Order: sequence, then structure tokens, then C-alpha cells
Amino acid sequence: MFCRSMVVAVAVFAVALCASARAEPVVLKHGRHFNVDLARYTQVYFDESLERTIGQLNAAPQVFSPVTRPYIDFGLSDARIWLRAQIVNPSPEAGTWRLDLRRQYLQELFVYIVREGAQPELLFSHGKYDVFDRRPVLNRYLAVDVTLSGHETAELFVAYRTPTATWLPWRLSSLEAYSADHAAEELTNWLINGALLAMIAIALLMIPIVGWRISLVFCFYILVAGLFVLHAEGYTFQYVWPNRAGLNEPLGLTFLLLMALSGPLLARVLFDTKKRLPRLDRVLLAEVIIAGTLALASVPMFNVPGFKLVAYPLIVAVAIMQLVTGALAYRANLLGSTPFILGAVLVVVSLVFALLGHMFPGRIDLEATLGAGHLTLLTESAAFAGAIVIRVLGMRRERDNALRAELAAAREKLRLDAALRMAQSQYDSARGLAERRRMQLSSVGHDIRQPIGALRHALSKLTDADSGAARQISAAFDYLEELAHSKVEPDSDGVEPSDGDAVEKFPIRAVLDNVSEMFAPEARAKNLDFRYRSSDVSVETEPIALMRLVNNLVANAIKHTEKGGLLLAARRKNGGVSIEVRDTGPGMNEEQIVDAIKPFRKGEASTGDGLGLAIVAEQAARLGYTFDLRSRPGRGTLASLSLPIAK
Repeated sequence: MFCRSMVVAVAVFAVALCASARAEPVVLKHGRHFNVDLARYTQVYFDESLERTIGQLNAAPQVFSPVTRPYIDFGLSDARIWLRAQIVNPSPEAGTWRLDLRRQYLQELFVYIVREGAQPELLFSHGKYDVFDRRPVLNRYLAVDVTLSGHETAELFVAYRTPTATWLPWRLSSLEAYSADHAAEELTNWLINGALLAMIAIALLMIPIVGWRISLVFCFYILVAGLFVLHAEGYTFQYVWPNRAGLNEPLGLTFLLLMALSGPLLARVLFDTKKRLPRLDRVLLAEVIIAGTLALASVPMFNVPGFKLVAYPLIVAVAIMQLVTGALAYRANLLGSTPFILGAVLVVVSLVFALLGHMFPGRIDLEATLGAGHLTLLTESAAFAGAIVIRVLGMRRERDNALRAELAAAREKLRLDAALRMAQSQYDSARGLAERRRMQLSSVGHDIRQPIGALRHALSKLTDADSGAARQISAAFDYLEELAHSKVEPDSDGVEPSDGDAVEKFPIRAVLDNVSEMFAPEARAKNLDFRYRSSDVSVETEPIALMRLVNNLVANAIKHTEKGGLLLAARRKNGGVSIEVRDTGPGMNEEQIVDAIKPFRKGEASTGDGLGLAIVAEQAARLGYTFDLRSRPGRGTLASLSLPIAK
């Protein structure tokens, strides 16, 4: 029992020592380096009834207890929290110091000073709907000046309520220190926001490189992040809506929800999850829709019970899902996943610190956490920008490789096309050569059959005494006709034979007399009147070729004439000589004339092979003759060859 009493006594003594230490006054100093955190000099009282007054509490200091935590933060509380600290001015001269409360706004705030032997004096009162210009110190943080006479001692009382964190890092500074600290802090904040604006400008300039979708989504992400920083630091209330204090809390949640919306939106565009990770894409799309809906409803529904219980957990879930997205992108070997994971980790770490600050109030410096959070936001944005750059560079490298492969394929295709065209050209040349050979052989066969027919007719006139010789000659003619009908293959060396013999100067009668002698018996055998008119003019051409052409014309006339007769004549015409073959055959119309000079075209009653007139037209063109064919149905046909007279 004695030991237990000793332990209790020691504990009470320790608490008393702690209380007395906490109750020591703050000794005020001048100069730009005086800046004191009042947490270790503070006593606290929780007024659950919300009815205690400054007079009552000043008269009952025993209700206060020392703050045993490093920082002024008591978690969530509905009570009115009273803070108390004693201050003393050791200097004989009066001075003014600034009480910096380090909060942008509170639900309610009262700052009192109690001087020795005097009634409590209200230095400053604040409500969450107060306009910005009502503040005694026009700063984004709540602040009020405290003036003490020389060697004066006083007590400061702060009473406040807040539905959010009860964190209140109140400080007492000299005016010089206050100005220097806030100037440095504002410089840091504007550097952060300037860096974010620079990222937006760079992203807009990179639209032609990275594409408008990624650039605009990233700009939206940076813009929302910058607005969140400006709002969290109190700049929006100071410069944007100084007369609408009621927007401060709802819009803070709005910016958080917009950041929660922009994160998965950026991931969807960066990694093309709709195509590459479709299941993940559906989750990210759901997050975008839910966060967007809550962001739109955050201002009108901010005070609706349960709304914040849905909004804040969603923000945490989205941050965790960003980390999962980065991990899945890394697993899928998507470029840019590593810096994206880094940015997601920074977001999660910031949320973890904020969560730990709420779980262990007063143990973690939330002010430092907020500052680190802003720097983390900048680093995270830089990491996401790096992810975009790596992703785009990788996509460009893949595209360049694909273009190179496509170029190589195009070159190979061009090579194959050229080879195919060459092969096609060679094939067409060979086919044309084969066609010309076939035409030549058919022409030769056609020309051979004409004199063979004439000779066979003459052979029929031989007497029976010569029947043995006639049979031998007939057999020879049979062989020649079979040879003329047979198909002869072209030479293997591909050399095309000459179509004619050497050019000579000779009287045209020499050719026409032979033709007349050759075909006159055949015409008389068909009871046709064969007339022949020659000329003494001389020509300079290939005699065999000319004879072939005239043979074809006369043979064609005899073949297609059944009654009447034909005329073979030569006469001067237009400074040259015209060889004409007239017949009294059935004649042709214009369409039939055009068709008759095409190879292998023949009439229904024809027994030939359809080459006669085609050979004449082709060879006449080669020799420079003018070939003319005139005919009328039922009136016969006139075929003529015009060639120059020899000089």
C-alpha cells in the first residue's frame, strides 16, 4: 500500500511539474528572428456545453490542462476549444507582435487578451461566412496584432470551433519575422504554381508532338492541381471570391474530387486502357463518372449528411486505384508506367500522412505535411509529365520502326512489281513473236495452197498416158498441201525470218502475166469470164511480195464469185500505178469490209481460213502500198493496190 501511495505521489508531482512547465510565460522579443510556436506554452479546455464565457474561464484557470502533444491538434471534436498562453514583454518599451493562427477560415474564432487587473478584451472575432475585408490583418491566414506595454504581462485566450480538423498551429511573431516568413512562403507557393503553369504551357506547345488528347487531359490535371493548391493556401478566397466565404469549404472538396476525376482520366488516355486493358478501363471510367457527379453536387450538397462520407473515401480509393493502374501498366510492359507509378506512390503517401495526422492528432505536423503535399503534387505532376514523354517517345519509336518496316516492305513490293512488269513484258514480247510467227506461217501456208491449187488443176489436163507421172505429181501436191496445213513451231533462237525478198526494179507485167497464167484456168473451170489488162510501167519493190499480194486478191475474187467474171488490170493513176481486181461476187457492206481485213475473219459461206485480205493489208502497209477495198452488196468488189512507178 505504501509503494502504491508513493507511485501516485510521484505521478502527481510529475504532472504538477509538467503543468508548471507548460504554464511558463512566453517571453517576447523584437527582431526579425522572433517567431515562437505557442504549442508548448499552451493550456487547453474543452467546452462541451458551448456556454462558458471568457470571464468564467479567466476566473477558473484550474479547468485548463497542459497540452501534452507536440502540436495543437485534437482530432474531430464538436466542443468549443479554449487555448490559453501567458505572454510577457521584458522590455521597458511597448511593442506589437502578431498572433498568426495559420488557418484560412474556421467555423468560429474568438481571440481575447487579459491584462493584469483588467477585464478581458476581445481582439478579434471570426465566423466562416465573414468577408475577407473584415479581417484585421488582410492575409490569407487569420492573424491579429497584440500590443503590450513595457514590462507588461498578459494572457492570450483563443476559443474556436471547426467541423473538420481541430489543428491550429498558432504562433507569435515579431512584425518583421511575420513579413519575412510569409514572403518566403508565398514565394515558394508561387514557384510551385508557376512550375505547374509552365507544365501547362509546355503541354500545350507539345500538342503537335504528343497529340491533343493527352495534352489537354494533362493540362486539365495540372490546372485542377494548381487550383487545389491555390485554394488550400487561401488565395482563392483572398483574390477570387473575397465576399463569398461560404464557398471555401465546399469548393475545397470540389477541387479534390476534380483531381480524383483527372487521375483516372489521364491514365485512360496515357495507356489507352480501352484497347490494351479493357477491364481496368471500365473501372477507371466508373471512377471518372462517379467523381464527376460528386464534384458537380459538392457545392449544393456539401452539408447533406453522409455526402462527405462518400466523397472522401472515393478520393482515397481513386488514389489507390491509380497505383494499381500503374502496376498493371508496368506488368503489361507499357511505356511510361514507371514514372506513373512514382507519381501514384507520391499521391498515396500524401494521403497516408494526412490519414495518420487524423488518426494520431497532435503527433504529426500537419502544416509541414501540407507543404510537403504541395511539393509532392509538383513532383507527382512532373512524374506524370515524364510518363507522358516516355510514352510518346516510345510510341514514336514504335511508329518509326513500323514506318521503316513498311518502307522496306514497299521497296520489296516495288522490286517485285518491277520484276513482274519485266516478266510480263517478256511474256508479251514472246507472245507477240509467237503470234507473228503463227501469222507468217499461216500466210505462207495460204500462199502455198494457191499455186498448188492452180497446178493441180493443170495436172488434171494431163493425158492418161501420163497417168503414172500425174499420180506422182499429185502425191507431191498432197504432201505440200498437208505441209501447208500443218502447224510449224517457231525457231528456238527467237530470230524472226524476213517477210520478203530483196527490192528490185522490174516491169509490172512480169508479175501480172504470171498471175494471169496461174489463175485463168481456175476461173474458166468455174465458168467465170477472166479478163486481164496489163501495163508496161516498171516498179521498184519486192517482186515475190507483190506477187503474193496480187495472188491473194485474185484467188479471193475467184473463190467468192459464182457467176459473171473478174478483171485483173494495171493502170496509171495519180502519178503511180494501181493494180485492180474486180469481181461480180456477192459484195459486202461497210461493216463486213472492216471485218474482212482482220485476221481469221471470214463469211459464213467461205471455205478459206480468213487470212487472204488480212495478209494483203498487213504486207501492203509494210511495203508502203496503198490498199483499198470497195464493195456494195450484190454489186461485187473492187480491191486495189497503189504503188509508185520506178524512177
